[in-house]
Amino acid sequence: MEPDNREGIDGLDAQQTEELEATRTVQANEAMDDAFYGNQAQNERDMLNAAEVNRNQS
Repeated sequence: MEPDNREGIDGLDAQQTEELEATRTVQANEAMDDAFYGNQAQNERDMLNAAEVNRNQS
């Protein structure tokens, strides 16, 4: 008799769905910030991303 992997697969699907929803929420929040604050919000995110890249390359 083969092991039943449905629980593991269902858990993986649930985790992937949750991560996708979180990503979409972050993207929606960024879009709302951009709409409300204009390019300033995007510029701030770009600076934070650049700082993180510089820190990772050090």
